[in-house]
Amino acid sequence: MILSLLSGYDRVIPRRHSVLPICEGILITPQGFRGTNLEATICTEYPGMVESPVVVDLRLLMDSLKQIRGIFEARVEGWFLILKTETREFKIPGMGDAEEFPKVPEFNPEYKMTVPEITGMIPFAGDNPDYKPQYVCVYIEPGTVSATDANVLRTANYDHGNNPDNPGILIPLNMQPFMKEPRVIEYNYELCRIYLPCRTTVLTRVIQERYPDFRNVIPRDNPNHFRLNRVELIRELDSAMLYGNKTTFQVKFSFLINQLEISAVDIDYNMEYRGTMGSEMVSGEPMEIGFNAKFLRKLLMNMEGETVTMEMSTPNRACLLMEGDSTFLVMPVMLKNPEPEPEEVEEEEIEEEELEKEEA
Repeated sequence: MILSLLSGYDRVIPRRHSVLPICEGILITPQGFRGTNLEATICTEYPGMVESPVVVDLRLLMDSLKQIRGIFEARVEGWFLILKTETREFKIPGMGDAEEFPKVPEFNPEYKMTVPEITGMIPFAGDNPDYKPQYVCVYIEPGTVSATDANVLRTANYDHGNNPDNPGILIPLNMQPFMKEPRVIEYNYELCRIYLPCRTTVLTRVIQERYPDFRNVIPRDNPNHFRLNRVELIRELDSAMLYGNKTTFQVKFSFLINQLEISAVDIDYNMEYRGTMGSEMVSGEPMEIGFNAKFLRKLLMNMEGETVTMEMSTPNRACLLMEGDSTFLVMPVMLKNPEPEPEEVEEEEIEEEELEKEEA
């Protein structure tokens, strides 16, 4: 029972090198458990386990509990937590004065909302510290959830009974393990409380940045629709990435009436790939467009359908892919202009020589 209650604490409590070493432990009080990394705090109501507070190492506590079968007694002696059964006794050392453990931030919620699970949004958010804070998060507002890293975007609608006037909120990515199912949250402009089962809550900071206006990025008029086999397209992208530039991952898509030609070139290593696959032109006309193969592949890998329809207008506007209540978006890349043919170069040189002779 206690092990299951503590299963989410390792998602919050830092393993080492914390600003405050005492934060690497878990606080056990007569009211329950608490852990923090100074940006998020997880609390569980579990009254009566001990009579006085103590801070112990979370991993050692959990490993000790795994060794215990059946009923045990817990008590605090000084800075030690004693776990005792009929035949065994575990003496877990404390990590400092429990009075020095960080307090729970004062929180006065202003809004309440039921939010969907956000697991499917995580791959579309920024995944390294170089990204701006508004890209390393999931944006949730009544009826809509979205994530973007400025190259790809996913937005989805969800059923809700929330107040439509509630403002949106930026949830940090490290909250994803606690939001694998729909949750009730309370929030204001600084903090957000997530309600979990077993009388557990997580209080985390809200990212106070302006989220990109993703609705203005999504093009509304896309006359060119091409239907493709999703798995076959992923295989073609894998092949193109082997021979394409390893910095830009640029690939060229040439859509014909019933065929797609994919090509990639790495000039530095004199490598080139060309492939074709079936394509159904649902509407519009043939066109050429460039993509970053890495970004497009990530988008396709997070879809589930057998086929996918790419909706486009011009080579310099975003490409849309629709699936259920979700909209997927990937930005194109501008294709480099081809080098002039040798004959054209020779004609230009001849014209320049004739002009020089006339001037002389």
